[in-house]
Formats: sequence, C-alpha cells, structure tokens
Amino acid sequence: MKKLLLLLILGETSVHAQNISYTQNNLHAFLPNPKTLQFDGGFEKVNDTLDILNIKESEFGSDTENFDSLGDMQGFNLNLGYTLDDKWYMNLKYNLKDLQYSDTTLSNQNFDFYLRYQIYQDENSAFAIDGGYAINIAKDTYINNLKTINDRLKDIAPDKEISISQTDSTYTLIYIGDDGSTNTAKLENKPYVAIVDTEDKSLYTRAIFSLKKEKWLFDAYAGYSETSIKNKIASSINDEDDADIQAELEGIDFAQTRTDGMLFGGLGLGYQFNKWYGELNYQYNHLLRIDCLSETNMNHIFNINVAYSLNEHLAFYMGGKLMLNQFNGEIPYLYGEYTDTSFDHKYGFVNAGMSYRF
Repeated sequence: MKKLLLLLILGETSVHAQNISYTQNNLHAFLPNPKTLQFDGGFEKVNDTLDILNIKESEFGSDTENFDSLGDMQGFNLNLGYTLDDKWYMNLKYNLKDLQYSDTTLSNQNFDFYLRYQIYQDENSAFAIDGGYAINIAKDTYINNLKTINDRLKDIAPDKEISISQTDSTYTLIYIGDDGSTNTAKLENKPYVAIVDTEDKSLYTRAIFSLKKEKWLFDAYAGYSETSIKNKIASSINDEDDADIQAELEGIDFAQTRTDGMLFGGLGLGYQFNKWYGELNYQYNHLLRIDCLSETNMNHIFNINVAYSLNEHLAFYMGGKLMLNQFNGEIPYLYGEYTDTSFDHKYGFVNAGMSYRF
C-alpha cells in the first residue's frame, strides 16, 4: 500500500497505475483519478540575474538606451484542474505577466479554460481530445520615450514621414506636406503613444496521444486555434487642436482588428525517479497570418521542469521556458502591423512553484 501511494504522488507516473498526476506539462491523454482536484501556484521571472542562457542580454542589450530593465518580466500562475469522472477532465488557468518595454510596463492577463475527453485508454496508452477557450487582455500602456514614439509613428504612417523633435521642454511635430515641403507645428501636449483597448480571444482544439512504460511517459499532440485580435494604438497628437496636424493625420488607421489561425503540435517526455519527476516539452507554432506578418509566422517553444513530491499531496517544481520568438502564438496581439518587431526576439524565463492535490 505504501508503495502504491508513492507511485500516485504528484508528478509521478507508473505503468502499474491507471492514474496519472498532472505537473507543469499537463498535455496528457491519461487522466487523474475521478474526483481528483489539483491546485498549482507559482511565479515566473527574467532579469539580468535570471537570464536563461544570456538571451536577454544578447537580444535586448544593444537596444536598452538607458533602460536596463528592457525585456525584464515577472508574473505568476494559478491553475485549477478537476477530474469529473473516468472520461472527463477540466482545467482553468490564470496568468499575469508584467513585461518591461522601453520606459513602461506592459501588463497582460491570460485566462485559459479547456475540457478534455478521453476517447480511449488501456494499461500503456491513451487518446484524448480537448476543446478550449483562451483570452489575453492588455492593460492600457503609455510610452513616453521619444525614439519609441517616432518608431511607432513611422510604422503607422510610413508615407507621411511624421516625427517629433524635442528642444528643452518644447516638442515639435515635423511632417512632409503634399507639395513635398517640410512643415513644423508646435505641440501643446507632451507626446506619448499608447496600446489601448487591446485583447485577443481564441478557440482551440487539440488531440493528444500518450504512452507510458515503467518510469517513462511520452506524449504527442496537435491542434488548431483561431484567434480574433483587437489592437489599437493611441497617440497624443490625436488630441492636438491644430487643424493642419489633424488634416495630416486624416486617413491614418490607428486601430487594427484581424483573425489569425494557428496550427500547433508538440512532444512531451517525462521520467520518474523515486520522488523526483523530470519533464521536457517541445511545441511548434505555425501561424496563418496577413502578409505583413509573414516573416514572424512561427515559434519554437521548449519547457523543462523538475518536480519533487514532498508527500502524496504536495509537490514543488522549478524549471524554465525558452522560445524563438517572444510569446509568438501565446500572446497574439503583441504581433501587429505596427508592433511585431518590438517583441520579435528570442526569449526565456525561469519558473518555480508548488502543486497541491486533494
């Protein structure tokens, strides 16, 4: 009996047990025992000290411009999973990320809910399908760094040749008129650009095949997601009273709405050793996007975690996440016609936390 309990503790699997406990990688076709409730909580972080493989320094170092925190991120996860019966499992996840961008912080909230149905299971293999809904919501983010503002204006209106210059505390808008002449106008408001009213909503489905043998667990999965994206760039120059400025801005579209599709697939591998459990997961995202984003239509994502089961209810984990393109396919609104190059970097962070099973 004692040996059986050890095999059923968090993070461990066995060919001799039909039950499986979910760890950070929960893409398994095997289900936890019916009526099992599991709670997970943890944090994630990257800064100059916690810089996985020196990625932050190599990707952001030349662009910091006195903002050494550029690329820093901190966040936390809350996850609740419950096995309804021997065929159905549901999962609800909440994640908050605060990402340092220029002289401000981009705050993103993610909610993800899915329902899993196990179609088939025997002693060593199982097959299941998921249906899920996810949403990312960005807190309105205001940027006052002048270089970033001019970069965004150049992206939004490449044919207008609009820029802002500063002399002491005076800001001047410079733009090329229809006749080719260079015009200037003094700005009454301190310049900013902002990401406002921004979110994305996704419906997704995936199929999962799992195989377990002795102390090993292997998973393979594939799916499709369709995402509606709403992204709006605001600017202080829209609030200027100057009629010539407003005439120059006429016709510029500061808001974007679109729908993206995404094909994704991945592999997972887990290994149990006494009270320790290690897991490696790889996922490939292929995004079906508009032409202007065709150069950033993929992502390779790696997750590695190690869990230690303190007893049959409580486990602790730590690990990290690496990706080729920062949050590409995970936070779709970050990649828009005006913002994709701001986030298109290699990226990684560490994570740690605990799981409690009832």
